[in-house]
Amino acid sequence: MLKVKLYRQWINQLLYINNWILLVFWIIIGSILRFTNLSAKPPWTDEFATMVFSLGNDFRTVPLNQLISLNTLLQPLQFNTNVSISNIISLLLEEDNHPPLYFVFNHLWINLLFYLGIIKNIDIGIMRTLPAFLGVLSIPGIYFLSSISFRSRLAGQISAALMAVSPYGIYLAQEARHYTFAILFVIASLLLSLIHI
Repeated sequence: MLKVKLYRQWINQLLYINNWILLVFWIIIGSILRFTNLSAKPPWTDEFATMVFSLGNDFRTVPLNQLISLNTLLQPLQFNTNVSISNIISLLLEEDNHPPLYFVFNHLWINLLFYLGIIKNIDIGIMRTLPAFLGVLSIPGIYFLSSISFRSRLAGQISAALMAVSPYGIYLAQEARHYTFAILFVIASLLLSLIHI
């Protein structure tokens, strides 16, 4: 009888370990899919707006009634170390209708990458790294949400697998916009509400 009990404990431990290994596998697959070719897709207007506002710049320096040089046109996309979080918030309140939290996080993310020496110049691929990272974080987030809400690790694994390879999730994670931030925020809100029930 003791032998059977030990055998069951060993099987349960193996399943528990395999569960975490499988979750790490989905996170790796999701990371590869989200971070591959971040610069390949051409940016669109809203991504430019996100870049400019996250850098603490605006479009007011670009004259609209005359011919301008390329440097003048690209000036709003230059990294500015003198910009504070309060500058970004006030700029967004004046010129945009989106909540400032994502733009502040993006500004802090770019500052961190610049401070660590990972980046020297700003481009669309760099601006898309935060949404891709948040998209990767949504994989374990949906795993825990599904595991708790359905009381099943299998449901959590299925949800993590679907989130990892979801074409729409990958598409949103490869845009320099706040969509993956909203997805992760919803997952975290639901998870916290389930934990406190």
